[in-house]
Amino acid sequence: MRDFQSDIIHAAMAGEPVPASDFSWSPLRHWLFHFCRRAYFIRYYLAQGGWNIHSHPLARTAYLEKYLPSVTEWMGTAFEKAAGDAVRKAVLRNGADARRMEFSRALVRGLERAVSALRQGLECRDYLTDPKLPGLREAYREESGFLDRELDRRMAEIVAVFGSACAVLLQSGFMELIERLDFMDFRLDERFLQIPRRDFPVWLHAGILCFDAGAVTMFRFRHEPAPGDIAPLPDSLRMENALFGEYAALRWKGLSAACSTFLFAPESAGLRMSPPEMPTDDIIEVSSRAMLSLIDGAGRVSDADFPETEDREKCGRCPFLRSCGMLRGFREKHPSRS
Repeated sequence: MRDFQSDIIHAAMAGEPVPASDFSWSPLRHWLFHFCRRAYFIRYYLAQGGWNIHSHPLARTAYLEKYLPSVTEWMGTAFEKAAGDAVRKAVLRNGADARRMEFSRALVRGLERAVSALRQGLECRDYLTDPKLPGLREAYREESGFLDRELDRRMAEIVAVFGSACAVLLQSGFMELIERLDFMDFRLDERFLQIPRRDFPVWLHAGILCFDAGAVTMFRFRHEPAPGDIAPLPDSLRMENALFGEYAALRWKGLSAACSTFLFAPESAGLRMSPPEMPTDDIIEVSSRAMLSLIDGAGRVSDADFPETEDREKCGRCPFLRSCGMLRGFREKHPSRS
């Protein structure tokens, strides 16, 4: 008889289980593990192989929810991509005025393209077969404000927030760097940074890297999350900043490191500078040990070791609301297979 437990863990045709030797750590992995272990199991184990049309429906749903962003996540990613593309084009121009004009034009056009693609994606719903296409978690859940008849209003709200954020960014100190520095002073093609350790790698989102006067600064762009999100904003920024400081010390010896986050929201926007000061070794050690303890010697895990959070208020903010419900429903019908 086919073992359903094996199906949901290995996602049908996903291949070999992930052994402990392939383990890696990241701030997102840390925050999700402490937010809800069941959500952690769904993202890092159940979703494996969910891209395959022949995989179990649970795995396909988990894979879909893994890649569908919330509207705030999408806005941060879209703004950062548009800003990076605008930097790439602007710094090839000669003269401060020409660079400022090119950056402004490219930033606005990049955001216009992103909004247009999202609107089309929400209407066509192609993300249901490929979640890496433009889509939103709220639309998938058919939440109020994201239904077809409400898309015009929702898109107008996004455009308004982007417009306000652009106006603030164009008046910020970030523009002085665009006007003054050369193309080679920026790193725009690294999506993730890997910090090597003796036991496993640590991954960090890169943002836009800028070299100036003996210092390297990581610029990130984020829509301010709602209160009670998975990662508390001050804590997550401090952790990412500290990890970047560690990465910079290993890769660019002799350079000082700094971090700057451009946070924007409907009512506010601005750069937030943060020194990379936070001890991370103990956090990574304790966090990774807890995660690795749930992988057996054969590199396998059991969903029974990853219980749902007892704080049900978290569930509405969880990316994996539907796949968690599906898994819970199966367990209630087949308790002997848990």
